[in-house]
Amino acid sequence: MLGSTKQVHINFTLSPANKFTIIGYDDFALIGTFTGLDFTTWCFSLCSRSVDILEGYCTGIGCCQTSIPKGLRTFLASLSTIRNHTDVWSFDPCGYAFLGEQGKFKFRGASDLSDPNFMNKTVDSVPVLIDWVIGNKSCVEGQKSNNFTCHKNSYCVDSDTGFGGYRCSCNKGYGGNPYLSPGCNDLLSYENNLALRNFTRHPWVNQHGHEESVGLMSEGEESDLYTIQINPYASVGDISGQYSLDSRMIHPISSPR
Repeated sequence: MLGSTKQVHINFTLSPANKFTIIGYDDFALIGTFTGLDFTTWCFSLCSRSVDILEGYCTGIGCCQTSIPKGLRTFLASLSTIRNHTDVWSFDPCGYAFLGEQGKFKFRGASDLSDPNFMNKTVDSVPVLIDWVIGNKSCVEGQKSNNFTCHKNSYCVDSDTGFGGYRCSCNKGYGGNPYLSPGCNDLLSYENNLALRNFTRHPWVNQHGHEESVGLMSEGEESDLYTIQINPYASVGDISGQYSLDSRMIHPISSPR
């Protein structure tokens, strides 16, 4: 059986807000784990005529999507063809599988399958969301250490990915960066001094129901924690602690023909 397999491991956990997507007329793909979580799922993308494909729908006709669980850090993806594209070669010589943020990929129907630049366009336009945390200690354990990173006027939130770690959020009525000293400021003072501090602000609604503004780095200050900067991703819905990972780290895989 012809196919393509790719193994991916990252030091963060992948957000369940990502979707595993398969594009093709004669393809099926499997995504699963070989360590940690017990998880395996598959998706079929079939079609015998290009006119049957509906643009914007990934329901198994030319495009299929499936979910991933929370806490996924390592996965194995495999893409295969059922009939070697024999019946659809003239309009679909290749199939694709990739992981990316739900809602960022818009299926354009038959034009996607005939586009020779489909892979590059997808890599450039569809980000991968990660659940980002500090270390692997819980809030209680972190507060006992000398390098606890939640500063003044902030609170700690334990990760729920199964790998430990925590995040920091500003208290209600406060804004700024809880990871950098001196911590969060009251919102009035924070807004008045925002232009001077040059923080990159990325709002979302956290678990306590209020909006917070966090930038992992300011232009004028640096923390040793972020010598490798993670770019916050703004449109992550109502889930705190999610950031975008450069999609080039997880390339689409294509089935060889």
